This record gives sequence, structure tokens and C-alpha cells, in this order.
Amino acid sequence: MGSCDMEPWSTCIRDSDGKALRICKTCYKPADRKPIDCSEQRHSQHYESRRKASNRYYHSHRKKVAEYMKKYRKDNQEAVRWVLRRGHLRRKYGLTLQQIDAMLKEQDIRCNLCKEPFRSTPFVDHDHKSGRIRGLLCRLCNTSIWHVERFPLQTLKEYLGSP
Repeated sequence: MGSCDMEPWSTCIRDSDGKALRICKTCYKPADRKPIDCSEQRHSQHYESRRKASNRYYHSHRKKVAEYMKKYRKDNQEAVRWVLRRGHLRRKYGLTLQQIDAMLKEQDIRCNLCKEPFRSTPFVDHDHKSGRIRGLLCRLCNTSIWHVERFPLQTLKEYLGSP
């Protein structure tokens, strides 16, 4: 039984047609999907060993994994960009892409402050103290709001020379 370029948690052998068959590294029984079935039971008891096998594979093939990931990111730039954006919106604001789309439709795909159409990715405007989402802004308006929040309005008026 030899290994092949499949998932790190499995080894494989070839059938008579040359097709690779997945074999569980723990119990050596054939498996056709992940998680594997073993005698009508899920391999939940094998999770830890599969995780360790995956970890061992990563550490013994770092360059191969790094090359694969670099190639994947290059070949799928748009998908990777949206996955990163989705994660950022979820972690920082608790928003989904569907909620952002709904906000864009509600704002007629325009900045909530200057009412100009968006030329690039809109920024989520939120109150830094309460975390409340106010809307979507263009880069210039988002930066301006940040400065207004940062300095008291009276200080800005005095600086600009307004009475």
C-alpha cells in the first residue's frame, strides 16, 4: 500500500482500473468520502488521529503546501478576495454579504452621505462607541466622519475660524 497525492489523512491504493481508492490510515478500510464510514460508524473516534496525520503532512511538506496555496490564490484571486471580505465583515461588524447587498439596494448604490455613486468597495460606517451600523460610505466620506468623531465639533469650528 503506497501513498498518493490525496488528502493527508488518507493513503490510497489503485483498483484494477487504476482509480485511486481512499483508505483510512487508522483502520485501513476503504472509504469513498470524508468523513469516512467504517463498519457503518462515522470515524469520529479517528478524528484525532486524522488531525495529527494532517498536521504531520503539513509539517513534512511545507514547501509543497505553500506552493499549492500560492498557486491557488493566484488562480482564484476573485474568490479569495470575497472570502477575505466576507470574513472581515462578519468578524468586525457582524454582517453578511447579503446584508451588505440589501444596504446597497436601500441606498441606491450611492454613498449615504454625499449621495455619489460608489466607484470602489463601500466602507461600513459605524459608531465607534456603540458599534451601531449607520450605512455604507465612500472612502472620502468615511475618512471625514472619522475626523469629525475624533475631534470635538467645537474644536473644529474654532480651528476653522467659525463663530
